[in-house]
Amino acid sequence: MQKVGAYRAKTKLSQLLREVAKGKEIVITHHGKGIARLVPEMEFRKKRPASEVIEEILHFRPQKDCSHLDTQELREEGRR
Repeated sequence: MQKVGAYRAKTKLSQLLREVAKGKEIVITHHGKGIARLVPEMEFRKKRPASEVIEEILHFRPQKDCSHLDTQELREEGRR
């Protein structure tokens, strides 16, 4: 993934858009921190089949042990 400063993105927008049209993702940064992402429209709008997402979730779950987390504690932390 290519990173580009905001000033360069402003001055080279046409060139960056051509790169995005080829399938590249570009992150626009400001003082080194990512603030925006240019992605091809089709990829942004592409919907994945529910079965694919479910399979990904099922694969992810066994890798993460959350048994030590207390839901009440997490809820209170989120309210702060």
